[in-house]
Amino acid sequence: MALSDDERKVLEEMERQLQSGSSDVVNLDARPRLNATAATIGVLIIVAGIAVLLGGIIYRIPLIGVAGFGTMVVGVLIATTRRGSTGPASPRPSAPRAPRASTSSFEDRWDRRMGGDL
Repeated sequence: MALSDDERKVLEEMERQLQSGSSDVVNLDARPRLNATAATIGVLIIVAGIAVLLGGIIYRIPLIGVAGFGTMVVGVLIATTRRGSTGPASPRPSAPRAPRASTSSFEDRWDRRMGGDL
């Protein structure tokens, strides 16, 4: 189904507005990233926890096994914790923008279109 010239113009305008209105989109690059050093330390702690857990099993002392499991949990937490942001800093607007209704321009355009003004 082919679009009329008016519909094509409205669609192009909507695309331009969507591309320019990127402030509503979440910037995934600004998320804190995994720290390689923390991940390495976390993996080493996990390995140490496995060793303690195996020691508890070998010597048949449940308390040492529980301590090894706890050590592994701490290692996982350290390895997966995201600290700070190593990516580029996200720019902040210098002055707060006034809130605007995002649909008002679409509603106005629809009203003009239905009235035959477009």
